Amino acid sequence: MEYQKLLIAFCFYSLFVQQSQLTYAGKHLYPRDQAFYLLQFKQGLTIGRNVHYYCDEDTHAKTFSWNVTGDCCEWDGVTCNGFTGHVIGLEISSSCLSGTIHANNSLTKLVHLQRLNLAFNYLDDFPLGNSISELTSLTHLNLSDSGFLKGKMIPPGLSKLSKLISLDLTWNFIQVGQTTLTSLLHNLTNLEVLLFRNVHAPFELPKNFPSSLRKLSLEGTDMFGNITDSQLFHLPNLQVLRLGWNPLITGILPNFNWSFSGSILELDFSHTGIFGKVPDSVGNLHSLCYLDLSSNSLSGSIPESFGNLTAITELRHTGNNFTVSVLSSISKLNKLVHLDLSNNHFQGSFPESIGNLTNIIKLTLQCNNFTVWPTMYLWSLNLENNFLQGPLHQSICDLYNLQVLILAQNNFSGSIPGCLGGFVFLLEKPKWYVNFAEDIAQQIAANKRTRQKKRRQRKMN
Repeated sequence: MEYQKLLIAFCFYSLFVQQSQLTYAGKHLYPRDQAFYLLQFKQGLTIGRNVHYYCDEDTHAKTFSWNVTGDCCEWDGVTCNGFTGHVIGLEISSSCLSGTIHANNSLTKLVHLQRLNLAFNYLDDFPLGNSISELTSLTHLNLSDSGFLKGKMIPPGLSKLSKLISLDLTWNFIQVGQTTLTSLLHNLTNLEVLLFRNVHAPFELPKNFPSSLRKLSLEGTDMFGNITDSQLFHLPNLQVLRLGWNPLITGILPNFNWSFSGSILELDFSHTGIFGKVPDSVGNLHSLCYLDLSSNSLSGSIPESFGNLTAITELRHTGNNFTVSVLSSISKLNKLVHLDLSNNHFQGSFPESIGNLTNIIKLTLQCNNFTVWPTMYLWSLNLENNFLQGPLHQSICDLYNLQVLILAQNNFSGSIPGCLGGFVFLLEKPKWYVNFAEDIAQQIAANKRTRQKKRRQRKMN
């Protein structure tokens, strides 16, 4: 019995000593080398207040705190493993950094690095080039809007980072070769987030997206193909799918139970080449919060099944060929905040039932054939280019939160209600196609000047 107690005590002692040594090493030995590598990395870049639109006099460049006397684990933007002391994270986005991170940069020595965020800086080329493959522990890489010049290429070595979970290359206007893209999708089997907005990839929609994907953004990539039978609708874990601004992506939305119907949160098919009717199966997307079908060739009516999208907060249908005003289903969407039905062929009265959607703050109905004024509590109302006529509806006086009101290209007559001149808020973009009293116009202009003056005074204080 005594022997067993002694053995247990010895085991605990050994574990304590081992942990103490590791903690000591983590705080004093490992960071000493890592600090040197980080300072070398810093030395290769310059800090400038004008290198990026996110950089101004109020921007805090995280690398300012990096110096030879400090503990690198306490530097801004640096994260260390609390047990081993290894640097595992570099979060130095919006740090006004510019220059080139060459292939032989000391950054490659940080072999335990898991997260690297260089977003919103201004680098001359893809950091580390093909040597990015040496950071084999990387799970999260964010290089969005980092200043890569148009025409630069994504290095093939990126496809060797098999542990990547999140890859963000948005707004860099760089190019990816078809072979590199195929390798990326084939090798990065753990990838959950792939953000390629404005990455030039003029290829057919790939057919080998990893099933682990939760968030996929391919906006403005110049990809093409027919989405009707696309693998995209069979990704079981997908929550966000954005394909907007790819006019060569065509086809009709499939009318079946999409594999991700229970998990999808956002869908963006805007400015593509899809056509036909919106299928009733869209109503199966019960978790959907955002849907953008703008600027396509969709026609017919809005399906009654839209009433099932009770989680949706933003709905954009602008610039299609909807001709039948079946809008009653939208009145069931109680969480709706932004509704855009502009540039269609809706006509007649705006359904009174939609006035019950008390969460809507932005309503855009321009370029339709509506003839009756909607009564809602709004922050922004755009009714430009409809067939509204007669005096301005008195219910506008109840829109206490209104800041943007656009009524141009209608057939109003008479004067603007006096209540508008008494409002203390700023009416932005006051575009009117109506004869209105000059004194009211002067009052609105005076309110605008007062609001601007108060804003300047707040900034000075």
